[in-house]
Amino acid sequence: MRTKISSRIEREVLFRNETVCCICQKTNVQIHHIDGNNSNNSINNLAVLCLDHHDRASTKSSMTRGLTPALIRQFKTDWETRILRKRDSIKRLKQSIKEDPFVKFEIKRLVFSLPAFKDKKTTESIFEQLYNWHLFSNYTRNIFDALESIHWFLEEEQVMILLDRVYEYFWHLVGPEEVNISKSEQRNILRVIELIGDLGEQTVILQHNPKVFNNFFYTIDKFTEISQWYNLLKIANIIKIELTNVRKELRDTKKYPERRKLIEKINIRIKKLGRGASG
Repeated sequence: MRTKISSRIEREVLFRNETVCCICQKTNVQIHHIDGNNSNNSINNLAVLCLDHHDRASTKSSMTRGLTPALIRQFKTDWETRILRKRDSIKRLKQSIKEDPFVKFEIKRLVFSLPAFKDKKTTESIFEQLYNWHLFSNYTRNIFDALESIHWFLEEEQVMILLDRVYEYFWHLVGPEEVNISKSEQRNILRVIELIGDLGEQTVILQHNPKVFNNFFYTIDKFTEISQWYNLLKIANIIKIELTNVRKELRDTKKYPERRKLIEKINIRIKKLGRGASG
């Protein structure tokens, strides 16, 4: 049975490929399951292909020379690695740009306007503008500092969107073999994990829908992966502290639905962190 690709996974795989075919770099693309299993929505099993190459990859006809899974994986790895190297060059360029007070003001204006809007479309638009400031300028820390100041005033759906999108700022960190992690990126990750932990506690205190925890756990797991890939004990320990704080809030409340299940999920992640980074 086919399992629908979640919006966050779809966005992530398209981002990693710059929304073009990993073979020919043409637009008008589809997402292809490399192993042929439509329920295997792992990032490593998803390739972005144009319509022509998607047809060739999916064909079963012996008359047509199809693309083998091994060949598609080779194209996928090569293209995504080239993009990572290009973005790493952009990152170094960003770090050489002098900060502009106007940009800092604009970031605060955007973030502080979030509580005034309740609709998903406007919220997504604001987060997209913030992400662009991160992508093309060196203001990542300013964005997270501003979000930390106002997150208690966000609506439940806005919290879900925020949890869904903060990992996008670190998508390029796929392991030391491909991309190095800088000291400033490590500091930004620590800042983000504190924000995520605060959002988890906020979810409990304000009795948000348990679905918010799906985004919370997904995001925590992604940063746990980064801490393990780069063997960063400090980041792993901060994640453990934030999970422990959320667990305490859950234990202190008697009204939160599915409380025991959520506590058990947190316990599993804390144990996993105990076996994780070592230095």
